[in-house]
Amino acid sequence: MSGSDQAVELPAGSSPFGPKRLNLWIAPGVSRLNMYTLLFGSFFGIAMMGFINASQPYLFTEVLNIPPAGAGAAGPGAHEGYRRTTGARLT
Repeated sequence: MSGSDQAVELPAGSSPFGPKRLNLWIAPGVSRLNMYTLLFGSFFGIAMMGFINASQPYLFTEVLNIPPAGAGAAGPGAHEGYRRTTGARLT
């Protein structure tokens, strides 16, 4: 007997959501509009993070006019504060 064949008690007022084979249920008090809004925001949030990551070299060179040689440089002593705080936490 697999886990999906077992009867599961659901809270009163919950409703099914999505494909039946996924066996997803919405908690009481959460509407379908809330679920679709969550899925919409998650999908486009992940898409935007991927776009920013892929377009970063273009933005640095063409929009901000940062030469490719200087795109990763933070300047002298930029990591000193990080090294101090990390050392203080480890000791």
